[in-house]
Amino acid sequence: MPRKAAQGTELLRVEHQVPMMCLQAREPSQMGIASPASSANICNVVLMRYGELEEGIDVLDGDGNLVGSSKIAARHALLETALTRVVLPMPILVLPPIVMSVLEKTALLQARPRLLLPVQSLVCLAAFGLALPLAISLFPQMSEAMKANPVRGVGPS
Repeated sequence: MPRKAAQGTELLRVEHQVPMMCLQAREPSQMGIASPASSANICNVVLMRYGELEEGIDVLDGDGNLVGSSKIAARHALLETALTRVVLPMPILVLPPIVMSVLEKTALLQARPRLLLPVQSLVCLAAFGLALPLAISLFPQMSEAMKANPVRGVGPS
């Protein structure tokens, strides 16, 4: 019986040390999470819109009449879409940890630790709500080409 108690204490001591070592060794960085997500988003945009790269997209004049199609305009649109997809997860990955580190120090959350999860959920929800409009507003929905510099590759459809 004393032997089991000694083993139990050793196991208890080891169990307390392992989580601390895991936290120190495996703590992922925010950039380590964002890079694969951004790469996947870029690949998704290129694969799903590959037809637009080959055929071009419609080019309209100021009145909305079809002028032709342009592969260069398609490339420009895909680049903007890919950059939007790269920016989209950034507020979601950056804002909640910053906001929660400030909020966790407040007297309200220190006195009521059960509120941490609901508050963190609301902060994440707010970050999601902010991220999409922010990413979409980076580029105009319709780009313009100057008449002095006509878009190369424009031709009849």
